Amino acid sequence: MTRQQVASHDPTKAAGKGLAQKWVDLFNRTRDRFLNEISDIPIANKAYRLRVLQRMSTTAEGMKNLGMTAQLLEQAAKEVGDAYSNKQKVELTGKDGGPLNQVTYTAEDYAKAQQKLEGRLEGLD
Repeated sequence: MTRQQVASHDPTKAAGKGLAQKWVDLFNRTRDRFLNEISDIPIANKAYRLRVLQRMSTTAEGMKNLGMTAQLLEQAAKEVGDAYSNKQKVELTGKDGGPLNQVTYTAEDYAKAQQKLEGRLEGLD
């Protein structure tokens, strides 16, 4: 099957624009299921992956394969620590790790600061 044949059955491609509505609907339903039904795939679940890693680690340790056991433990630690995701953990702290200072400015405070700044900028043109 060529790429052109595949494209002729894809309503999102120029070659597939003439598809009958029933095929467009089938395509969209199928694509939606494919993209959204990750929960039906066991390996996509973190708890499942950790259970499998646990079984593998127990087996490797029982076989005295310490290198493999160490690798599996590292992989499990990365899995728990979200090393395999693109999440970023950001922790904001103030000076020396203390809490952040929160300051509330009034409109008057803002106007004074703006006047002070504009005074410093005069003559820099």
